[in-house]
Amino acid sequence: MMIRPITIADAVRIVALGGPDWAINPWRTAWGGQRIFSPAGFMWEHLRARPRGAAWVAGNGLKATGLASARPRSGRTAWMVDHLVTPKYDAGPCCELLEKAAIHAGSRGAERLFLQLLDDGQLVDMVRPSGFVPCAQVLLFTLPGQSPLLGMEPVSGLRQRESGDDLPLFRLYNATTPADVRSGIGVTLEQWKDAQEPRRSGTREMVLEERDGLKGWMRLDIHRSWTTVRLSVQPGWKGDIRSLVAMAQKESGARTIWWEVPESDGSLRLVLERVGFEVAGSYRLMVKFLAARVKEPVLTTAPTTG
Repeated sequence: MMIRPITIADAVRIVALGGPDWAINPWRTAWGGQRIFSPAGFMWEHLRARPRGAAWVAGNGLKATGLASARPRSGRTAWMVDHLVTPKYDAGPCCELLEKAAIHAGSRGAERLFLQLLDDGQLVDMVRPSGFVPCAQVLLFTLPGQSPLLGMEPVSGLRQRESGDDLPLFRLYNATTPADVRSGIGVTLEQWKDAQEPRRSGTREMVLEERDGLKGWMRLDIHRSWTTVRLSVQPGWKGDIRSLVAMAQKESGARTIWWEVPESDGSLRLVLERVGFEVAGSYRLMVKFLAARVKEPVLTTAPTTG
């Protein structure tokens, strides 16, 4: 089996690549199971819309047997595998394709390569030989029907995120994220910023600010028929989280809401369940470390001149 960078000439070869795309889009997965790979959509997306990324095809002769692609997130130290198509649960081509992505990302300054997988033990085991380890579990909540919060007043104090909010938001991330998850996503301000999903035209980010500092962050990615929501709130905040849920509903309008909730955030999960949201699925965020991490300082002898 040969693996090489994909070209426009491969458009015909990958048409026969059907089946699941393991690097899931979690919201579409929640809609109807594993996402099916779209060759036409892939070629449009990666050969025209995302020139900063890269893609590889595996095959024997003229037959394509697998495909992977990766792209930077918000900065050079963090990359994401956004497509991974191989025979079902076949670790061989999967790991070879992921290794190509890791080498490419590392050569461009990446320290971490991320991969999202359905919360499926077989999938997790399939990518482990390539060096990926579980980083976090994320639950997907959606709202079937209407919520009793539709008449509730949204919280006051929300404003648009500004560039000067980075450091307070990093502190919020440290206060709300378990240490083992932070070690995977990023432990420095630069790593955390780089690991964020890039903003798109439909992205809105708001922060909750009070007199004594920043208390919360909300991100909405508004698509044509659905909105994805993420929320972090400072532990011990005295406000009502339901008012933030009401704000998300108001901004989303008639669109379906997919709310991403880290498994560790029991408070938000409880609030969403009480107002009618239900778990529709879950995924694992996997990470592969591409740069050696120094766990302890090491003393060395400095050269002398005489």
